[in-house]
Amino acid sequence: MKSKKDNNQDSIVRIFEQFGFTVIDTHWSRGRLLDIIVYKRYGEVWFVEIKNGLKKLTDCEADFIMVHTARCVVIRSEEEAIKFCQDLLIG
Repeated sequence: MKSKKDNNQDSIVRIFEQFGFTVIDTHWSRGRLLDIIVYKRYGEVWFVEIKNGLKKLTDCEADFIMVHTARCVVIRSEEEAIKFCQDLLIG
C-alpha cells in the first residue's frame, strides 16, 4: 500500500495549526493509523483521516475507525476542518 498524501492535506493541517492544535503527520503508516493525529495541550487526542472530496475510505482506514470510533473523524475539506476545530473549542 502506498503512503500518499491527499492533495488537500497540507491546507487542512495548516487550519488545525492555526486553531492551536499540535499535528502529528502519520499518513506514512500505510493504513495502521489515519493521516494525522491532532491534540491541544492536556486535551483530547483525535485521529483524523483526510480525504479529498468524495474519495472512499480504504478497508484499513474503515477498520481503524470502527475500533477507535470515539476519537476518529474524517475531514473532506477545509470548511469541514474549520467547523470541526470550532466545535471542539466551543464544546
